[in-house]
Amino acid sequence: MTTTKELLETPSHLEASKAKLWELYKHWNISPYRSTDNQEDKDMLDFYESLCDFLGNQAIREKEEGDYKNQPKVQAPDEYFKQLVTAIKIILEPDRIYLFDLPAMDGSEEINRKEIYIMIRSTNAQVMEIYKGLLSFLALGKQELYIFPINRSYLKQELRNGNLFFQYFLNQDRLIYLREGSMELPIIEEETLKNAIWEARERILVGWETGDSFWEQVKVLRKQREWTLSAFFIHQALELWLRSLVHGWENHAKKTHEIRILLRTCRKYIPELAGVFPQDSPDEVKLLQTLEDAYCKARYQVNFVVEEEMANILFERAERIHQLCQSHHDKTLQPIFDRL
Repeated sequence: MTTTKELLETPSHLEASKAKLWELYKHWNISPYRSTDNQEDKDMLDFYESLCDFLGNQAIREKEEGDYKNQPKVQAPDEYFKQLVTAIKIILEPDRIYLFDLPAMDGSEEINRKEIYIMIRSTNAQVMEIYKGLLSFLALGKQELYIFPINRSYLKQELRNGNLFFQYFLNQDRLIYLREGSMELPIIEEETLKNAIWEARERILVGWETGDSFWEQVKVLRKQREWTLSAFFIHQALELWLRSLVHGWENHAKKTHEIRILLRTCRKYIPELAGVFPQDSPDEVKLLQTLEDAYCKARYQVNFVVEEEMANILFERAERIHQLCQSHHDKTLQPIFDRL
């Protein structure tokens, strides 16, 4: 049985509390010993009603606090992002919006880019592409701003599967909007996060070491003027650098040899990668396709030839990707690894 002390200390038992008060008030009313003073009757009625109101207000307050006691605290964004959040809320009706800074990979020590991740109700790939187009429009002219919609079921699963990027960056310190009744996400314990960081570090560094060995072979072949074979090893170096980056952040070995797919996947970590092979002209399309073809054709088709000019351009583009990966390591990854 609930005690009177528990009723008063736990206002969520509102109806039971009011029933107890009513019993007290009723027995006072019928008591043969109570005063016949009308003012005392009025005072007691006022006291009874005021106490009922007080318990009711406490119950509402407790419910509101209870609804949010396990919810992250929402950070207040600046005025620009307040307006942006308003627009996103109208367009997507999101569950959550996260905002955080990541270092720009352009060599500047002063410029950071803003990352916005929007957790939305699960939707299909076609609708997601429409959302991405709308969000790109909202970010138009803000080169340091990147907006990513993400299905809430996917995010929840990735957090459980050890996706370090989401575990590390999508936490309550970066939350700027939370819809009432939003789906709860797994809570990542500090020890779990440290283990994930350690494992990611090993995956990335082992993969990049292998990629660097391929890159050294590229330099040897270039000195020997073996342009076609050098293109093959450029492909191998890029594949290892990019795939290891995905494996490190996402705890998932991307099973693909296509550089275009790996670049697209890694753009969420290094958006500047989008400008390396822009695919905005026939020459750019041919350049990337030559690199993709080099993976198989350079070894098995004697009539496949990469000319010196094309090999030089591929080398320069690969060198740019290598620099971006190294910058990403120094500015983003190393500070996280230093937590170990």
